[in-house]
Amino acid sequence: MLDLQQLFVNEFNGLAKLANTCPGTWQEISSSLSYLPVAYTRDSLEYQYAYMSAFVDELIDISVVLYQKDRIIGFWPLSLRKKDGVYEFATNQGAVLPPVYLPTISERLIKKYDSLCLEAMKKLYDSNKDKVSISSKWVTTVSFLASNILSQNILWEQKCMLLGAVPRVLHGLYVDLSREVKDIHGNLRKSYRSLINEGERLWQVEVHDKVSDEVFEEFHQLHIAVSGRVTRPQDTWELQKRAINDGQDFLVTVRDGEQVLRGGGLFECSSTEGCYAVGAYDRNLFDKPVSHVVQWTAIKHLKETGRRWHYVGQRFYPGDIPSPTPKELQIAYFKEGFATDTVLTLLLSVDLEKGALR
Repeated sequence: MLDLQQLFVNEFNGLAKLANTCPGTWQEISSSLSYLPVAYTRDSLEYQYAYMSAFVDELIDISVVLYQKDRIIGFWPLSLRKKDGVYEFATNQGAVLPPVYLPTISERLIKKYDSLCLEAMKKLYDSNKDKVSISSKWVTTVSFLASNILSQNILWEQKCMLLGAVPRVLHGLYVDLSREVKDIHGNLRKSYRSLINEGERLWQVEVHDKVSDEVFEEFHQLHIAVSGRVTRPQDTWELQKRAINDGQDFLVTVRDGEQVLRGGGLFECSSTEGCYAVGAYDRNLFDKPVSHVVQWTAIKHLKETGRRWHYVGQRFYPGDIPSPTPKELQIAYFKEGFATDTVLTLLLSVDLEKGALR
């Protein structure tokens, strides 16, 4: 049986350690960054790992902390997921995230370590493809949101393009929380302003920075009722509840005059970013502004707690490849009504059998 974790870290020739052997290091690096996307937080990565583990044959965490001699310079969240007998490079349930480096690291060193990371993937594939089925194809994302990691992402994109990556554009919807609340409110889709006012009159809206077992289970059960089924393992819900009570994430609930839970939204957070993660709304109230008031309450809370950006979701368009469903287009249109900015993200499709690093 191949130890793919150890084989992977060996490809770094002593310049990386498996992240799960360095407790506390991930948080130490994260706290040094001036901007931390939610996707790179330990809470989010642990949730994604638990979620994805239920839907694949095997999931191997090969995340690494990067070193220059004894100095930590960055980290890279990465996994190998096995489905239908084939391993794929991914970051848990999504595309491969680029490495993140400390803000003091030079462009020259970032280029060197980007190459090192990509070479480690290619060497693991080349050395073991005849022993175990590893896909040569994988995808990675490059976002152009935060200026402090913008230059890092561009360097990663250039290295991936040398490997023959094929790019396509995604559109992310964000709220710029540096704006004044009145400006953010004025930017809302016109029809939303009156709907939010109506919702605030109709409902009792509450933000939960800490959440009781009873309230969280209400939200969980509402999600099951709306979905018509259990959509994911119990441990993923427990991780989300823990993240709220650790002061990382928060829950917004909406109740009627009888104190019945009619809707709620769970928002994942880093110190600088918020992300709309899970929503559940009473199907009998789709003509009422339940979700509108949840989003607006979350935006205000994120601003009050000092976050810089709020990621509302992806903006799908009819010409996207693959073609979005009518439901995806409808949800994207709803979310667009809150956004102040559309941020481009490149999705790069890479094949390790093609291209060469230079």
